[in-house]
Amino acid sequence: MKANSLQKVMFITNIPTPYRVPWWNQLSDFVDLQVIFMDKTEKNRKWENVLQAGKFKYSIIGGVHVDFPKRDWTLHFNPGILYSLTKYKPQKLILGGYDSITTLLALCFAKLLRIECILWYESTQDSANLRQSFLKRIKTFLINRFDKYAVPGESAKANLIALGVKPQVIYIAPNVVNNTYFSEKSLEFRATKEALKADLGLPDKVILFVGQLIERKGLHVLLEAYKELEDDSVGLLIVGDGHLKAQYEAICSQHGLKFVKFVGFQDVNTLPRYFAISDLFVLPSHREVWGLVVNEAMASELPVLCSKYAGCAYDLIQEGENGYTFDPHDATELAQKMALLLNDSFVLRQMGQASKKIIDRYTIDTSVRGILEALN
Repeated sequence: MKANSLQKVMFITNIPTPYRVPWWNQLSDFVDLQVIFMDKTEKNRKWENVLQAGKFKYSIIGGVHVDFPKRDWTLHFNPGILYSLTKYKPQKLILGGYDSITTLLALCFAKLLRIECILWYESTQDSANLRQSFLKRIKTFLINRFDKYAVPGESAKANLIALGVKPQVIYIAPNVVNNTYFSEKSLEFRATKEALKADLGLPDKVILFVGQLIERKGLHVLLEAYKELEDDSVGLLIVGDGHLKAQYEAICSQHGLKFVKFVGFQDVNTLPRYFAISDLFVLPSHREVWGLVVNEAMASELPVLCSKYAGCAYDLIQEGENGYTFDPHDATELAQKMALLLNDSFVLRQMGQASKKIIDRYTIDTSVRGILEALN
């Protein structure tokens, strides 16, 4: 990759996230980067001190923020974005989405200033959920106003092409995590795996769920599938928090699911221990633009059962090699696939090793290279 210190790039996104900080750090080695955040955080996020490790230039601009909890979405309106664009005068603008007033303002103003605009686009045909044709027409119109596009994988690319975008202006910059960190930390915790399981009261084999306890994450289907297993040698470990926690705990109590353990939200420092004591990772989301927790699970050498509606499914899951995809509305299918894997320890280990080999190709370097290709 060639550095171009003269190229001024502005990246506008909603909030700082721990996954993106190392990515922005590396990108800032190659361009003069200014990241603009619309807010410090959003109500459904519990991350703390996210920007502590940031080495890039950034600012958090004031604005009005309206939460839509049922849609798991926050609408941002930051009029100050016009001043930021005028002050910084970027040569290239990357917008982390198109669905806020702020990003639409930035897009219109950048067009007036003749700044090249790149859309960071993660939606897939399964996650977009556009039932009404007039909404699809609006989306198609807005998306085709950009000059170039960066996507995390093939599913998002296919969605853009279906919306009329030419393939030659789409660049793949995979969604990534720090693979080395999760690999090394999970290996470290595996040395005390049995003691950690005993502390939590977990049986021999453990299924892991990591995510918010909200409707679209599909935990209710996983609980139903786990109930269908009827196997007391298998536990279910639930990492995460959300407004449905009490409801899910009540379901477990009602059905006598004594080996379902809720451990609450865990940050990047404590999360690897839960990967380390688990045998199988399940992502049952009904809607998921990617699913970075799958990257983390694979870096921790876990086989994965992944919702076919997750954006990462096409790129990261090789059927029968490191796991399987499934319909997150079908608890019986999920139960059958969990039983298939959990009944064979050798297959679990093989698939976990395959996960590690696959995810090793998805690095920060690879992702930044994709963005630089779009910028150049």
